[in-house]
Amino acid sequence: SSSNVAGGRLAPTAGCAVVGYMTNRYPYNLDATRPVFQSSSNTYSLFTVGNPNTSCHCIDFENGNSNTAIKGFDDGSSGWGNSDAWNCKFNAISIGVDARTNSTIEYCWFNACTSTSSCLVSSGLTNIVKNCVFTSNAGVTFAAVVCEGCVFYSTAGSSGGIVTNARSLSRCLFHTITVAGSIAAKDCYSIDN
Repeated sequence: SSSNVAGGRLAPTAGCAVVGYMTNRYPYNLDATRPVFQSSSNTYSLFTVGNPNTSCHCIDFENGNSNTAIKGFDDGSSGWGNSDAWNCKFNAISIGVDARTNSTIEYCWFNACTSTSSCLVSSGLTNIVKNCVFTSNAGVTFAAVVCEGCVFYSTAGSSGGIVTNARSLSRCLFHTITVAGSIAAKDCYSIDN
């Protein structure tokens, strides 16, 4: 049970996958059949992982009120890891994904997230971020072992680096970064294309 949503909560004893229904499940498809997880009034996480190996696919995470302290997919608070966010949209919430270790974030869209530190919290250097789009966010800076095929457009960075400590940073586009002195890639091992 939970006071946050009328439908309660999932409480599996091991990892699970929550897959939103879509007419066509392909990357970046944002058709109207996708389910929406939306905040009501409190400060909380919309999807909090209680076990490792948990995934969410094809879900929109939206801010339904003026509260700016809402997290979308929270894999980090309990320190679980080994999770996956695939083809999700994180819109106008504080932090889209809070990932711990060995997690993969792929084909996700982070738009207008309000956290000035980052819309994606990736504290483990074992996380993989691929083919994601970051637009109009108040802050983007994260560490990942691999960052590949991502677009950072009209979004705020920092002097600490938008992508930091990546073992491999490839095929990414950094365009119209809105904070003076921002660094696209910092302390990365290999950068190409």
